[in-house]
Amino acid sequence: MNDKEKTPCIGIMIGNYHSDHARRLVKHLYDLVEKEKLNAHFYLGTESSSFLTEFAMHSNRYDYQYASLYGLSKYDRLDALIVSVGTQSIYQGAVEVRTFLDSLPDLPMILTETTEMPKKGAHLITDNYGGIRSIVEHLIKVHNLTKIAFLGGPRTGNVDGAERLAAYLDTMRENGLECEENLIRHGDYSEHVDELVEELLDQNPALEAIVCANDEMAISAYRVCEKRNLTVGHDIAVTGFDDMELASLMSPPLTTAAQDYQTMSEKAMEKTLAMLRGEEVESEKIPSPFIRRSSCCCPITDPKMIDAIFRWKERGTLISNVWKMHDKAHHSWVSAMITRDLLQDNTNRRQFFDRLGTCFHMIKTRSSLIALFENPRRIEEGCLPPLPEYMLLYLSQQGDHWKAYGETDAEKIPLVALSDPAGESIYEDGSYMIFLLFYENIQYGIMSVRIAPEDIEFYYTLSLEIGTALRYLTLSLAHQEYQNELQSVARHDNLTGLYNRLGFLNAATGYTFEHRDKTMVALMADLDHLKQINDTFGHVEGDFAIKKCADYLCEALDADGLLGRTGGDEFMGMFAISDPAEIEDVKQRIADLASHFNETSDKPYYVELSVGCVPFSYREYDSYNDLIRMADDSLYEAKKVRRASVVK
Repeated sequence: MNDKEKTPCIGIMIGNYHSDHARRLVKHLYDLVEKEKLNAHFYLGTESSSFLTEFAMHSNRYDYQYASLYGLSKYDRLDALIVSVGTQSIYQGAVEVRTFLDSLPDLPMILTETTEMPKKGAHLITDNYGGIRSIVEHLIKVHNLTKIAFLGGPRTGNVDGAERLAAYLDTMRENGLECEENLIRHGDYSEHVDELVEELLDQNPALEAIVCANDEMAISAYRVCEKRNLTVGHDIAVTGFDDMELASLMSPPLTTAAQDYQTMSEKAMEKTLAMLRGEEVESEKIPSPFIRRSSCCCPITDPKMIDAIFRWKERGTLISNVWKMHDKAHHSWVSAMITRDLLQDNTNRRQFFDRLGTCFHMIKTRSSLIALFENPRRIEEGCLPPLPEYMLLYLSQQGDHWKAYGETDAEKIPLVALSDPAGESIYEDGSYMIFLLFYENIQYGIMSVRIAPEDIEFYYTLSLEIGTALRYLTLSLAHQEYQNELQSVARHDNLTGLYNRLGFLNAATGYTFEHRDKTMVALMADLDHLKQINDTFGHVEGDFAIKKCADYLCEALDADGLLGRTGGDEFMGMFAISDPAEIEDVKQRIADLASHFNETSDKPYYVELSVGCVPFSYREYDSYNDLIRMADDSLYEAKKVRRASVVK
């Protein structure tokens, strides 16, 4: 396919998917991608640990590594990027915004929720300042409030948070009001900032209003006020920012400033497509209108607004919510069963990914890919480490068909060379959601799935469980390798690398069964005059002679034979034949190898073997002692004609 025929593929990078803000961005952008019939890869830096803080859980210790997810887009063949910088705020706590942006592919780029400029492209930002200013002015001028607190976003690394704080401070000062330090707290934009709200209320007994930098933190303010018997909209005013979907349904409905997600998404897509056509684009600020409801102490008298508040009780919505709860419960069970299946007999990489392919098929995933690093990498906080030259594709699934790979045949996915981006993509056309696969600070790779936005939560949970299963797989394989090494040490001769006596006897059972339809030969061999070599030239030379004899035998029997060093100077072997004349051929090869070495070697002694061979059939192998005795008798006869002295 040439460049003119190629459907553009846009990388869309959004973090903190647990928030209403990020979810709505994904939904609007996904709809636009479908409408324009584009390909898209959504890199989702999902973050769920904030939901766990009320249980004193600390799984967020490793969320910082999501900042490195987006750099993995360098393995994909993208044409442009849309990056929601504002939703990366948690990850940027340890990574500078410019460092984060420099880690991304050097492509035309639209940045949202930031004033940073990409090398090629433009930025879009909501009028954060104007939105908060209109809220604070309303509280001061309409309600005559003076004791107003501000619950802001992250202290650093977030442009939205900085602009909203600046608007609060400026508006308060312009109206002659104090902006004391104890009136300001910095949260994480989640609805679990109860402790911060408690601090604001404890340190400011006469507090009249809390201006929250987003709607989700306003939920926390509602919860704390209710616990303290403070009625929001009467005893205290609470406002938000974003106008999330639940804002109008809260009790009382939340006064806020609206994020125009539709306009933001449409502008981002329009400018991205314009850049792909080679056009210049300019940065823009998106208005953020003030939405007056009753949480600011305004009475609501409009019958239409009152009706909207209770519209969620309509039968259709209730039925929809019941089905959503049913689907979530079903997905929870499915996810648990998938994990259980992956953890069973988890010692084979190909089998692991084949089971995962079966799971994706059973849950009707349209398409999925799993690519891993050759060696899992540890990510430290504040670090965006360089990427390896390639990843390895271990699973490719399309509907009812999938292919799983093992260590030896996993397909390499190289870093895309920007000078030559026109290679084959591993993706089918469509929109893919891309999740990081990790366990604690160990990154394994990515999971890409072709799904709709409403399925993201389930697949995110699944990605966490696959990460845990990969950790278990890694440990299991390492344990298996260790056990194999122990068995190898126990069954192999350290000097020659051949089987020892125990190892040879165990292997011989399988060998004879495998060749049960053929005539086999039992071979016994002794190094001639080992004692004389040791006594005359030393044990180091004796060890050399033993290893050289092992070389003769290995080369003479080829790969199909079985060999072991069963004593100090004693070897035993087995090989299959189709013609009795092959026995003498093997003996002659051994003799020729020894003759060649002795003629060309500067060793002052001969290295030679006496060899005895006895043919036998599979049914005769039961009398193993008789077999050894017969081979030993043959060896004894061969020893009668060996050289009298080993010294040259």
